[in-house]
Amino acid sequence: MSGNSLLEVSMLGKQLMMLLSQAASSLWGNDAVTSNDISLLPKRQFLTIDFQVGGNNPSKDFSKYLMEQEKSQFSSCVLFSAALSRSWHKVKTRFLRTQGNTKLNTDSGHISGARVSVSAKDAVDCLIRPPMLSDLLLWSHWDLLFAPSLGPLVDWLVSEANTKELPCLVTTDGKIIQIDPTVTVNDFLVAALQGSSFQTAVKLLSLLSLSGGEKQVPLSLLKCHVHQAIQVILKNSVDSLETGNDWDVELGGQDKGIPVASRFILECLGYLPSEFWSFAAELFLSGFTREGPAAILLQCTLLGQRMMLHELGFSLDIEEWIEDYHVFISSAADGFPFHLGSQT
Repeated sequence: MSGNSLLEVSMLGKQLMMLLSQAASSLWGNDAVTSNDISLLPKRQFLTIDFQVGGNNPSKDFSKYLMEQEKSQFSSCVLFSAALSRSWHKVKTRFLRTQGNTKLNTDSGHISGARVSVSAKDAVDCLIRPPMLSDLLLWSHWDLLFAPSLGPLVDWLVSEANTKELPCLVTTDGKIIQIDPTVTVNDFLVAALQGSSFQTAVKLLSLLSLSGGEKQVPLSLLKCHVHQAIQVILKNSVDSLETGNDWDVELGGQDKGIPVASRFILECLGYLPSEFWSFAAELFLSGFTREGPAAILLQCTLLGQRMMLHELGFSLDIEEWIEDYHVFISSAADGFPFHLGSQT
């Protein structure tokens, strides 16, 4: 920091070095790490904070640190999403987001109901119970029940909870998400073949986290599995038509399954953190029809779904979703109601 400052703000040193070390493995590889890389990564992980990195040569200091740490790997269960998502770094345009502050005042003197001291075992027992993709902060009511005794959740996970029972992902919007530590690529295939958008998202996010990010995940194999799963969804839709299931009877053949497959993809994307939308969208669209973007857009029933597709349109150059954004903005400017599920 240049100049004299009346206030200095710091973060847990081990937490910062874990973030940088994960990025060194997942993002940067053998590439030279620059001071700009080191400065940008915390800004991507903690979007509402403007980080400044001081020192004469932070990239040299970081390289030296990594050499010293080669023989002693971090054993914490915490993974940082900004260190795992390559495609998120390439996004050309991102919409402004507001982020609620989930950190409540954790001074036990000001929190009713947080009067009893809790142990690390109490915390672990609570944190291993939530459903996958749950935000551990909200699930555990950490700020009210545990923070007065154990401190902030991420700091506690980094410093104290070195257990394989609690693998979790810290996202850029402040969520701490539990992931599946036993996941395999075959689990992803099974979930997708079953048409379960939630389980498919769980398996994909867990694979991305545990394999070391988008750079390390077996992309070609995942694309083959996605193609196979979508073909099964289309075929099952045809079979249901032949057995007299009266949905949209004006459609026939595989066209009947396109809305079903589109909803499956849209819901999968919605379950994932936003920094992995681009990767997942490219993955799912690789196994879908050429008309996939327009078909997915027609399945939107929530405003958030449409805004997600708009963002993906700009980041992936998907014409249908970019055009829908302009229609959306124009309709809002003209004062006309904008109907979900249609492009007009």
